Amino acid sequence: MPLRRKTTESPSPSDPTQDASADVTSPVAPEAAKKGRPTPSRKEAEAANRRPLVVNDRRAAAKAARAKERAVRDREYQAMRSGDTAHLPARDRGPVRQYVRDYVDARWSLGEYFLIIAVVLLVLGILAGGSAALTIAATFGIYVLAIFVVVDTFLMWRSLKRRITAKFGADRLERGLAMYAISRTLQFRRWRLPRPTQAKHGVYPD
Repeated sequence: MPLRRKTTESPSPSDPTQDASADVTSPVAPEAAKKGRPTPSRKEAEAANRRPLVVNDRRAAAKAARAKERAVRDREYQAMRSGDTAHLPARDRGPVRQYVRDYVDARWSLGEYFLIIAVVLLVLGILAGGSAALTIAATFGIYVLAIFVVVDTFLMWRSLKRRITAKFGADRLERGLAMYAISRTLQFRRWRLPRPTQAKHGVYPD
């Protein structure tokens, strides 16, 4: 009985189906995908390593900004309490503003006691209960007091304006100075910030 030989057919080198299957099954080397980019130099790599890791951390930056603003406000508040003119808020700085504060603090002003008197009259009107006469009298007293405060404040600013012009010149009557003086006049002297430089009324600036 003759032996049959097993013949193995070897693919022809020119077989296009074999070439296509080989191309599909062979994996792409990872180095091939990187060949399109230039290799970074040593200086560039060191510079990248030295960059901080949290440059774009907006939350941390906002937190640091808030902490800085809080520290500035605390320093300004302490300066207003202690009289440190170097660290006062911007609205309170300058010799003209200091002169305004000294003049207002030296003068007896009806506006300083307006809030206290108005509260007392209001409480009296409430306690009057059903007495219409007392309620009307308390309300009328508040209106009369307000008129007197307006007149007194006007006289204060007119006198202060002449003093500022004589001492610093008309060009130093900056915008907002009148409201700065009026707002301080309407505050109780003991509660004013920056605090008065003199302990009592009557000591006017030169």
